[in-house]
Amino acid sequence: MKKLLPILVLMNVSWIVRLFFEKNSDCDELVAATAISFFVFLLSEISPWRKNVWRSLALFFFGFYLFFQFCCDVYLVVTGKELDFQMLNNFDVRVGFLLFGKWIVGGLLLYVVFLLLAGICIFFIHDEKLEKQSIKIKLIFLAVSLGTALYFTPVFSPFMQKIERNPDIYPEIVFRNAGIKLSGVTKKEVSAVPGKNLVVIFMESIENTFMDSKRFPGLTPHLEALAEEGLSFTNISNGLNADDTFSAQYSVFMGLPILPEQIISSVLWMGGLQDRYGGNLPSLPFILHKAGYQQIFLQGPSMKFAGMNLFLQREKVDSACSYESSGNALESGSWGCSDRQLFEWSAAHFEKLSSSGKPFALYLTTIDTHLPSGFLHKDSEIYPWENEKERHYLSAVRTTDREIGKFIARLRKSKEWKNTVVVMMTDHFLHSSNVDSLLAGTRNRRHVGIVLNSGFSGVVKTPGATSDWAPTLLSLIHVKHNHTFPLGENLLGKTNPARLAMTPRQKNLIFCFLAKHEAPAEKTAITVTDEPYWALKYNGRTFPFYKDGGTYSQDKNNITFIPLNMNREPESFIPGNRRLTDCGIANKEFLAVGYTNGSIQKLFEDVKLPPDQWCLAYFAGEERKYVCAADIRNLKLNW
Repeated sequence: MKKLLPILVLMNVSWIVRLFFEKNSDCDELVAATAISFFVFLLSEISPWRKNVWRSLALFFFGFYLFFQFCCDVYLVVTGKELDFQMLNNFDVRVGFLLFGKWIVGGLLLYVVFLLLAGICIFFIHDEKLEKQSIKIKLIFLAVSLGTALYFTPVFSPFMQKIERNPDIYPEIVFRNAGIKLSGVTKKEVSAVPGKNLVVIFMESIENTFMDSKRFPGLTPHLEALAEEGLSFTNISNGLNADDTFSAQYSVFMGLPILPEQIISSVLWMGGLQDRYGGNLPSLPFILHKAGYQQIFLQGPSMKFAGMNLFLQREKVDSACSYESSGNALESGSWGCSDRQLFEWSAAHFEKLSSSGKPFALYLTTIDTHLPSGFLHKDSEIYPWENEKERHYLSAVRTTDREIGKFIARLRKSKEWKNTVVVMMTDHFLHSSNVDSLLAGTRNRRHVGIVLNSGFSGVVKTPGATSDWAPTLLSLIHVKHNHTFPLGENLLGKTNPARLAMTPRQKNLIFCFLAKHEAPAEKTAITVTDEPYWALKYNGRTFPFYKDGGTYSQDKNNITFIPLNMNREPESFIPGNRRLTDCGIANKEFLAVGYTNGSIQKLFEDVKLPPDQWCLAYFAGEERKYVCAADIRNLKLNW
């Protein structure tokens, strides 16, 4: 026990600190840390032979687990968020030290101290009673403790996110109730007609709080004036999972959120997206590409950060450039460039695009107001504020506002100004920064959304999220297209509040929606299963028999009609003893499942089905295919 106790304390310090400060620390971490402590303790005394080898191995496991735990804790301290796979997509060692250097160094020093203390315990404290125990018993407890640790540990939860999702796909009514629309088209099917030019400014963490002239007089005079001049969206919040710049821009462009399953973490690879999920869906840039737009995306940091280059390439943006790789001189102490440099660079690109004679879209991302403290430069405007740390960040906001004003003034001089819609939008809310205390008591934190030259003015108070920007922007620039975005909606029209639910159920349904756009090389046969519940299976996916909020089992007397939507997937499941006309699907493409001694025989007036068998049938106008089998699991219909 004298060896186990200090190991337990060292391993659980993180949980104890979280419990003290958060008051709601998850017990899973306590269970996992305790289990790994037992594992290390047992491993260090597993055998009287080669003790130092076993103890070195025990110290390795202790250090390995503790390192990941410290990474999670440092991340929580500097961002206020739990580490997840989405955040791992933003992993970059150089950027980490640039933004959070003192926290990372402090965490590493503390980690080394803990590791040294653990080494002293493991190598110099002996447990004579444990040494005398049977190796077989120790191996059993070793396996149990390791299994418990792996099951409960939150350290590896970012990776577990990618395997826990339920891939079942449900009827259209279920998606519709969650605010998800299935009526969109694929990239091959989308068509578009050009409208006005578009300039989008993604403002790093500049939310409406900073435009409150009563709290911060003179902080954002240019944005406030532009909001008065144009159309202002005042009720937009972070969309689902849109808590960092890449995820927010994905949501803006795609009209739906990014999910862990789509991400290739930069920890493991260069970062980016898997085309496997949702790669066939049109986006705002892709629709503009189909309409003949020339598109340029500009930012200060490397385009490889978070895999932005791969995403924009997939969505047919013509040119994606970072200032730090452009060959221009970089501003000292900046991340890629200052916002002044970005806007001057962007203005030059705007002039080139204006003279091309083609419709165009220009996207740019600011950086000087990035958490935790923002970036200041020699020409920055210092905002008069008493607290030094808060003054540093507010000065960054003030300077970016000034540069936006100068950029807009320069665009006004262009011949293409009146034919260009300019949008200034918040990418995501600010979190874990020098001004946390100023934001903590703020009610109704919302994004800034300002649109110039759209033909509209005033205020739009419709509740919205980042995923609503794609359909809204296409409407504002008068681009006609045939795509319906799955989650995002035009905030100038009628909207469905269900899309803003952001519940675990909605997350799962969005994953199911994305999974169905994983187009296989060829259509596979349809089969039926009754384990663990009745469901159709084809194209590698499962479609449970679903009605009135739950799954159901097929009985032998009745029939289940399954009308198919435009993507040849279940629109609904209609069980019962009815005729086709009663279901309103007489002329639709549909499937039917039933027992040959029951109601399904009504569908086959010219054919006598074999008795005592299950039947799976497909109907589309004059076309009809069916198979019968005594065992439901032997039904296999090629269509």
